[in-house]
Amino acid sequence: MTKNQFALKSWWPLTSTYEQLKCGENYGRWTDYNEAEYQKRLDEISRGAQPLAAGVWRDYLRGHNWTRHLKQKSSKYSTEFFDSINIPFLC
Repeated sequence: MTKNQFALKSWWPLTSTYEQLKCGENYGRWTDYNEAEYQKRLDEISRGAQPLAAGVWRDYLRGHNWTRHLKQKSSKYSTEFFDSINIPFLC
């Protein structure tokens, strides 16, 4: 790093990282897997782990390629479906 560069580090992933469509570990709800990962990270911190850079969190949360692909397609096709039907809004 040069003199004017800095790294954003955090104990936990930033919300903006976690909520990206590219995040393969955001299942839209808290899962047993999320809880296990949370407990694992708490244990790492208690044993002296340091905050991680934003890029490290991003790479860690990418998950499996097929998970990201499924989320992207699901979002795309559900948006197309709801855009294609004409349901009047109730006011």
